[in-house]
Order: sequence, then C-alpha cells, then structure tokens
Amino acid sequence: MNNMEDLISIILPVYNVEEYVEECLTSLVHQTYKNIEIIVIDDGSTDKSGAICDEWINKDSRISVYHIENSGVSSARNKGIELSRGKYIGFVDPDDYVHPNYCEFLLDALIHSHADFAVCKELSFVASESLTTDAYELGYHAKIKSQKETRQHFLDDFLGPIAWVWNKLYLREIIGDTRFVPGRKAQDLMFNAELMSKINSTVWLDEKLYFYRQREGSVCAKETLKSILDWMYALDYTIHVFLKSEPLEFQKLFITSALNRMAQSWVMAKGSNIMGHREARKYFLEKCSEYWNLVFNNNTKIKLFIARRFGTLYYLIKKENVINSWTT
Repeated sequence: MNNMEDLISIILPVYNVEEYVEECLTSLVHQTYKNIEIIVIDDGSTDKSGAICDEWINKDSRISVYHIENSGVSSARNKGIELSRGKYIGFVDPDDYVHPNYCEFLLDALIHSHADFAVCKELSFVASESLTTDAYELGYHAKIKSQKETRQHFLDDFLGPIAWVWNKLYLREIIGDTRFVPGRKAQDLMFNAELMSKINSTVWLDEKLYFYRQREGSVCAKETLKSILDWMYALDYTIHVFLKSEPLEFQKLFITSALNRMAQSWVMAKGSNIMGHREARKYFLEKCSEYWNLVFNNNTKIKLFIARRFGTLYYLIKKENVINSWTT
C-alpha cells in the first residue's frame, strides 16, 4: 500500500558544478517531506564539487556520496538507481534546485491518483538571477492522464515536459530494469519512451516545483555536431521503441513528427555553420529512406522527396521557417 511514509530516493549526478551544488543540496534537505535519501554520484569532477558534497555527509545523514570515474550523466544516474532503496525515485540536476514542497506534492499526487509517475512544471531562470521561493505561493491542481493521453505528449511541439526526467517522481517498479543510454545526450527522452509500455496512467501538476537554471556552460546549452546527432539518434531510438510497443496509428504520427525534428536539426546545423553538418543531413536522409513506407501523410512524403532529391532547395525552404510542423 502506498502511504506518505514511503522512502523517496533522489538521485543527483554531479560534475563540475561547484558554484551551484550547495544551493541544490540545501533545497533537497529542506524538503517538507522528510523520508528521503539523497544519492550523490560525483562523476569525476575536477573542481571542488566532490569535496563540497562530501561535507554534506556530516550535515545530514540522508545524504550519501559516491565518487566514480567520469562516464557521463547517464552512467551516473544508472549507478544511482542501482544504489537506491526508495519505493519512489526522482532525479535532480545539480545546477538546479527545487521548491520545498517538491517531494511532498509529487508523492501526494501519486498516492491519490494511483498513477505510475507524477509530473510538475518547471520555472526557468538565467544563472545570474535569484529566485525567492519563500514568496512563491502554491495552489494544488493535478490532472490524471491515461496511457494514451500521456503518449500523445511525444507529439507536442515542445517535448520538454514529457522528455525530461527531473520534473517527475517515478514509482520504482515502473522503472524496473530500464536504464539511461550511456554516452548520448537526450537520454531523458529515450528513458521515458521505454517506460510508456509499462504505465497505466500519469498525474500532472500545474505547480512549478522545479527551478531550472539556464547557463552557458551546461551540457544542454552546448550545440555541437555531436549534440545534434545525439538528438537525432534519440528520436530514431524512440521510433524503434514505439514500433515494438505502441499502436500503429501512433507509430506513424510519431515517425512523421520525428523526421520533422530531424530536419529541423539538420537545418539548424547548416544554418549555424556547425562543422560536419553534412553528417546530420546524411543521417536525416538515411532515416527518410528507412521509414518512407511508414509515413502515411502525402504532404509529408512530398517534403521528404524534396529533401532527398533537392537538398539545397529543401534547406532554403525550411530555413525560412524551421518550426513548421509536418503533422497537419
């Protein structure tokens, strides 16, 4: 039986965030819900991050710190999952922080909805800003969504809310043996896609309980050929996951949406003169060929044909409005 005394495991992968990790840990130890364990995985930091985290072991017995060789955020999170003991699992990034009610509200929503994971909204701010959470008043509004309704969010213009893991609290048994794909960015998207076939429902809160710091030096802020190709790979990975587990109608819709996003990535790489952008084009064209027979929208097929045969013309057309949707 679920209750408000169950243990929550919060997994915190840390790498070179000495400026921010103190604030993050402070927000976690001051949660209104007290039965939590905070598992810090120091992913081979070369600054003072690891030492700062070690100091917290003596400040709060709920914190444990593990130092590993640098292997990326996915491996760090996977290590945290293996070490966790909680009935519920959450993920927080070390340069962000959370509202004092973050754990309490997400857990309460899960318990009362009998859902498989809970989702909250985020409040984004730039690194130079400071938020005063004491003055941030909360209501409490939650909406339960079925598996089908949750799945539809993978077609949203903005994938963030469904793709992120840090705005969620998961039932441990839903995660099961699912793990993050190492060595790739956009690992959150692939992780959540893997969970879709396991869930019955989710619960979505209107409250902004997660404070997302936008900073130039973060992993997410760096656009490189690798990050673009990793994003395209994640979309392709997600297609393959859905081809194994989701209804045919949704498969076709997502393939169309994913190819559109790959096209946007290629256009952005070319328009930004990112070295090696032709590799992004090659990847996109390979996927067009691979999924051609699964695209049912004739309008989309025409655009794909132009992209495959007349790449420069397609680039010029797409450059004018990169965010055009092909799903209509």
